[in-house]
Amino acid sequence: MTLAKLSALAGAVAMTLLSSQAVVAQNYYDGKTVTVISGYDAGGGADTIARIFTKYWEKHLPGVSSMIVKNQTGAGGASALNFIYEGAKADGLTIIYQPWNPVGYLTKAPGARADYTEMPLIGGGTVAKIAYASTKTIKSPSDFLERKIKLAGSRPTANLDLISRSALDALGVEYTYVTGFNSTAVSSVAIEQGEVDLDTASGPGFARRVQSAMIPNGTAFSPWYYPKVLPDGTVAPIAYLEQQGIPNFYDVYVELKGEEPSGPKWEVFKFLQIVTGNMLFASFAPPGTPDEAVEALRESFIATTKDPEYLEEAARFGEISFATVEEGLGVIASMKDVEPEILEALNNLIKADQ
Repeated sequence: MTLAKLSALAGAVAMTLLSSQAVVAQNYYDGKTVTVISGYDAGGGADTIARIFTKYWEKHLPGVSSMIVKNQTGAGGASALNFIYEGAKADGLTIIYQPWNPVGYLTKAPGARADYTEMPLIGGGTVAKIAYASTKTIKSPSDFLERKIKLAGSRPTANLDLISRSALDALGVEYTYVTGFNSTAVSSVAIEQGEVDLDTASGPGFARRVQSAMIPNGTAFSPWYYPKVLPDGTVAPIAYLEQQGIPNFYDVYVELKGEEPSGPKWEVFKFLQIVTGNMLFASFAPPGTPDEAVEALRESFIATTKDPEYLEEAARFGEISFATVEEGLGVIASMKDVEPEILEALNNLIKADQ
């Protein structure tokens, strides 16, 4: 058989398989409703990400009647993750899309019971993480070195909280950590009123709550954003934030301290940025979800990430990038090989608030 005929045959087989998968997906989800759990308050950055994505996801899942977002708050998003892991029916009709909790899993933190190695990963992605401060109490980044500040947060193992705290630790800032703020919609009010000094928002939360109102009316400013950290430890700026004139944390550190960041606390910051750099938020199905449902959800997730209408709407809240399933599974698998020094530092960071 010639190479041309072999290529044609391979193409025909591939098309047949894809067609079969589409039929299986349509048969599985025909006329059904999929509920997407969001463990954060409506109107916040995480909830905004879930709602915009789900709006377009629905049209790419063959046969589905509808996809709806349901807020199931508690423990800063941990309750929703626990529900998917141990309480949701494994039928492909209830899934989650929100920030996951790698540090809670690594440190076996109380209340963080979800085992990501047992939950089918559907897809994941990341957005920028941007700090914003109250102008009532903070006038410039140098103020962070001159006074004890109040840092707003959700829970000790939350991704954004850990990024904020590891950065402040690396910078040598004295702070009080105030938990219980389950979304930017809530913490932004406290920032505006000067009840707390600093918070970190995801790109959508920052655009929707801070950039659109608080910065223009003078109640907040952004002292820095957190740059990407590549797997080799190299710090990489985020172009659209640089264009907006928001400084990155690395540059602020060098300006304030007069030297490049280094040491164990800086290594913790870099580790956290690497782990969440490709997958700050993720979609999982309950353990035991049928393979055909998982494959249909994955294929439709990928299709949504390429949907021009989705990308146009999502771009209004900042740059967003997605990890492949293979990359996401690689991130989860990599947590088995965390250096003991990093794990000890993470445990100490969490225990400081217990």
